[in-house]
Formats: sequence, structure tokens, C-alpha cells
Amino acid sequence: MAKHLNTDSKTYKSLEENLKSNSALLKEYGEKLGEILGVGNFEDWLELVASTLIKILPVSTIVGAHTKSDLEIIEISVPSVYQKTDENGIGYYITYTEEELKRNLFNLDNILNQEVHDVLYKDKVLSKSEIEKVKTMLKLLLEDD
Repeated sequence: MAKHLNTDSKTYKSLEENLKSNSALLKEYGEKLGEILGVGNFEDWLELVASTLIKILPVSTIVGAHTKSDLEIIEISVPSVYQKTDENGIGYYITYTEEELKRNLFNLDNILNQEVHDVLYKDKVLSKSEIEKVKTMLKLLLEDD
């Protein structure tokens, strides 16, 4: 990894050992690390992973020994009742459980069809036509019609 970052192994080892979002080394090498690993900006990715892990693991097990004060939890609200239509065209309502809501949050169909927030790929905001292209590709790749 040091070779890919065009740095010496001592500097890279220091980067790994002091992996914190406010680290000067991470600020310097974060963008290149993210590019190598294919995760966009590495510092942003690390914060996302750490904020997810903080909900699951004790703080002492997280890379870089983050504390709760190093992370920000972002809460969102999503509708818990959805209108559906059966095969006869009759409308009805479904109330999702908390677990279903959490699962639906990461459902690509929900993400691509919502209109409240921007849809991003890496750091690029997708246009409506690009979102339609993504939906077409997913349909071709994943649906067995």
C-alpha cells in the first residue's frame, strides 16, 4: 500500500496506526487511499463505516479507537405506511415493521425511485436520465422476466 501511495513504509505504518478522521496523514493520503480501494473519499468512507459500527460494536473495537464524540449519528424519517395495489387493481395499505423499514432503507428500488434526496454514484449526483439508465441496467441484470 505504501508503494501505491508513493510513500515510505514508515509513513504508511504511521498512517495505519493513527487512523483517525482528524489525522493529518489521513487528510494527505485519504483521497488516494479511497481511489485505490474504490470507496470514494477514504476519510468519508471511514466515518460512515465507523458510525455504522458504533451502533453494533463497543467503541474500543473500532479502528482508530473512535469515541462517540468523534462520530455523528444522522437520523432520518421514512413513511411507515405505503399504499399498494393488488393484481385486481384494488388499493390497500401496508404498515412496515421497524425491521422492514431498516431493510427498505437500503433497497435499491426505494433509493432509485425516491425524489426527496439526491442519488449519488461516488461523488456525482445522478440526473433523472442517469437514474433511469441505472434502473434499466438493474432490470436487465437482475430480473428473470
